Amino acid sequence: MADVMEEMEQLNVTYTVEEQLAEKELMETINRFLEEMSPKDRNIFVRRYWFLDPVSVISKRHHMSAGSVKMNLSVKTIGTRR
Repeated sequence: MADVMEEMEQLNVTYTVEEQLAEKELMETINRFLEEMSPKDRNIFVRRYWFLDPVSVISKRHHMSAGSVKMNLSVKTIGTRR
């Protein structure tokens, strides 16, 4: 049992206050970005970049051409680059 406890302690990751604040700020930014999208656009974006679904699967799910899905994704991500 002591070995397991030692292993768990080694896995325990501690964050500094600055890291916690940066993580919280990042999450808030991502959530705002996603909230501004329509439900369909949000689903396309999340399916591609979170679940890593292929464009072909997303296009079938939304009854769109693969080109339309790619265009949707490029419009959503181009506007975020600075």
